[in-house]
Amino acid sequence: MCDVFLIASGMLKPKRWNNILAKRHYYLNYGLLGLATALFNSGLNSKVIHGLFETPEEIISRLRNLGFNGTRLPLLLSIPSFFAVPWAAEFCKILRRYCPEQQIYIGGRWVVNNRVDWIYLHIPQANFIICGTTDDYITDIVTNKFLYEKLPVTSNGNRYFNDNSKTPKSFLNYGLLDEAHLFNPSIEVSRGCGRGC
Repeated sequence: MCDVFLIASGMLKPKRWNNILAKRHYYLNYGLLGLATALFNSGLNSKVIHGLFETPEEIISRLRNLGFNGTRLPLLLSIPSFFAVPWAAEFCKILRRYCPEQQIYIGGRWVVNNRVDWIYLHIPQANFIICGTTDDYITDIVTNKFLYEKLPVTSNGNRYFNDNSKTPKSFLNYGLLDEAHLFNPSIEVSRGCGRGC
């Protein structure tokens, strides 16, 4: 049984051309796989699922097939692009109906940073926002060993965490990636597009 599910938000349609070829471009969320690897190395069983161009309903169905029925630990949702925000919002609405008590933590270095209230506004189902890369702290955040009352609060009263840890401390564990065969082998040279596209 999986302790922590990590979801890379998909897109409702490709950002450039909505055709079959555009829907074959799968981009691995290296940051999310790095977090899953850190969680796994700390003793938590984790699994990364990419939304790609599947509907939020299809991803929730896949979660259920993997044994998800709500977990005591939060579900982590990464928003790697502004084009993925509508998908993430729909996913959270559906997940909240299916598992009302499930904690949802949202991150995504380039989309979330400095937009905490904006994310809470567009995705009110979020329980907590994580800014930055946070590889060094993810296990403490997920296992609730953090002093949340000492974290910063936005003008709207929303709590969040911000850190810019360096790259993952170990090699990425591709065994934690659901449907790993869909992604081409590659070498990580950066942690996402700095333009936040």
